[in-house]
Amino acid sequence: MINRLKLLLLLVGVFGCSQAWAKDPAKPAHPQYISTSFAGGVALPAKVVPNGSKATGYAAWSLKYGIVSRGDRWQDYAFGRPYWGIGVYVPYFSKYYGQPFSVYFLQGARLAQLNSTVSLNYEVNFGVSFNWNHYNYYRRPNLLAIGSSVDVHLAGNIYFKWDLSRRWDIRSGLGFNHFSNGALRTPNHGLNALSGFVEVACKLGALDNEVPDRWPTEYPIFKRRWIHELSVQLATRTLKLDATESLQMDLRDKYPRKHFSVVGINYSPMFWFTRRFMIGPSLELVYDESAATIIRGGENAQTHLYEEQVKFAPMNKRFSAGLSVRGELVMPGYSVFANIGYDICTKNKRDNRLYQIYGMKVYLYRNLFAAIGVRSTNISQSKYLFLRVGCALNRHKKEKSN
Repeated sequence: MINRLKLLLLLVGVFGCSQAWAKDPAKPAHPQYISTSFAGGVALPAKVVPNGSKATGYAAWSLKYGIVSRGDRWQDYAFGRPYWGIGVYVPYFSKYYGQPFSVYFLQGARLAQLNSTVSLNYEVNFGVSFNWNHYNYYRRPNLLAIGSSVDVHLAGNIYFKWDLSRRWDIRSGLGFNHFSNGALRTPNHGLNALSGFVEVACKLGALDNEVPDRWPTEYPIFKRRWIHELSVQLATRTLKLDATESLQMDLRDKYPRKHFSVVGINYSPMFWFTRRFMIGPSLELVYDESAATIIRGGENAQTHLYEEQVKFAPMNKRFSAGLSVRGELVMPGYSVFANIGYDICTKNKRDNRLYQIYGMKVYLYRNLFAAIGVRSTNISQSKYLFLRVGCALNRHKKEKSN
């Protein structure tokens, strides 16, 4: 599982590093900054921890290094002067969760310039967190929020930025953080935190306030069009059984350790109607090895040790087909997407037919992309974390100047 999470972090880093290090010697250096932030808030309702209490208080500290777009292209202004970078995040929850920390990639941009010194901005983070205390059938049977010591860290911030001087600015707003392993190991209820934060940033090298406030000419005309995406996804998943089923099957734990393979094919015709947003239907065809599987607990005849015995369902019961509606927020080189859908054909009775998909897509080369995402039910109940590779036809179209 750790190797899979490292692969996810590396995949997201392909875009960030390529943007950060692709430097044209004929152009000025990218503005850069370092910052530190402090956050305080509340951990949203979590499952009971071993002493019967809940972790409600929450604090965090973060250190960031960022690179800001130069402002020498119209795209920089059309997308709000995007910035990207890396950070280290140290949250403080109840001691029962251990002493976790995360390493993450960050990306943000300006939403609105309110006056000459104040702007409204957003930032998203994607990383991997480490060093969690987690569920263990014998030692921590009631700690259901975190299922593994290594987990995915997702965050979103919206904040105001005040330029104090040519070198310094202060940022303050609200942040939401989510920690889970995407059901790579169960239980996986996840841990959420909502907080306010204050961040102080110091600009390095070239100063981004030396570039103009806006692009001097009008942007090229954007042509609305349909984008046809075809992709293949790979995943593994675990199961959570209800208490009755686990007792009937003589299982010690309702969270079996067995990992099952999941393979999918997706087709999405997307209507790209603004530079920043596209929407459309999506067809998801999925092969799920865990569908209708029977798992029994028992003693191994040779070793006399407890083991889980798996009986797979017939092949025709492992396939499903779902239809969904997908929205996608588009940025230069990557996008964030979300689906809500319904399985119109399935034999899998353990999973709710109504499902959600959300994730991030990175363009590797022109129309070729890779995506990281989670399929879930009831919004927060992750079923599996997937990797997706595909092609987006008709994505590139030359835009004409006014």
